[in-house]
Amino acid sequence: MAAYLRGRVARAAWLAPYYSRTPAQKLATDTAHTRCMTHDERVAMVAFDYIRLFGRRPALHCVATRIEARSRAVRLAITTRLLEYRLYDRVYRACGFMGDLYADYGRQMKLETTGPEQACMNRAGSVVPLYPLYAGDPSTRSERAQVAAVFDRCIGSASEQAMWRRAITDVQPATAVACLARRLSRAATFGMLFNQPAVLTTLSQGAAVACGMTVTLTPSG
Repeated sequence: MAAYLRGRVARAAWLAPYYSRTPAQKLATDTAHTRCMTHDERVAMVAFDYIRLFGRRPALHCVATRIEARSRAVRLAITTRLLEYRLYDRVYRACGFMGDLYADYGRQMKLETTGPEQACMNRAGSVVPLYPLYAGDPSTRSERAQVAAVFDRCIGSASEQAMWRRAITDVQPATAVACLARRLSRAATFGMLFNQPAVLTTLSQGAAVACGMTVTLTPSG
């Protein structure tokens, strides 16, 4: 592959992300991949790119296979990482990757999802607003709101109550855990969890009092 690309694509461009290359560079590297790699090797190369960011997932073989089959027009149209994800949301849904990704992110909030909830997130979600949260990049309020909206739409009260119970196991008295989890699942939203911590804190304090706990309210301002 290096022999074929020598004189056609500069080493810096060859090592750069695919989407950042010029159309001519993309066509040259595509030809090199076809000449020098088997189909399975090309699929594995695409999968590895996703594994580095999102970790190993069963759906990635399906995703990589479909992406490897993308048309030349689509390849040339991709100029940024986020545009790549936007164009391939349909692929992610077809492979079940989207639902798995949202479910995995939910586990960071101690949320365990059911099969139907994952299926809903697979239909409703997009990798575009979720990508910064995985990449460790600063996310915008709008991106966090989009991700939260998927959870608010798809997560049922039973799963949400269980999430709150896992998150507040150190609450005293212990008998208040179930009461507090029930009240929070009814009143709090994932939008509050992602973007409105002050509102969520006030709501939690009110729920704690209602559940027989003694709390100290922090004065506003």
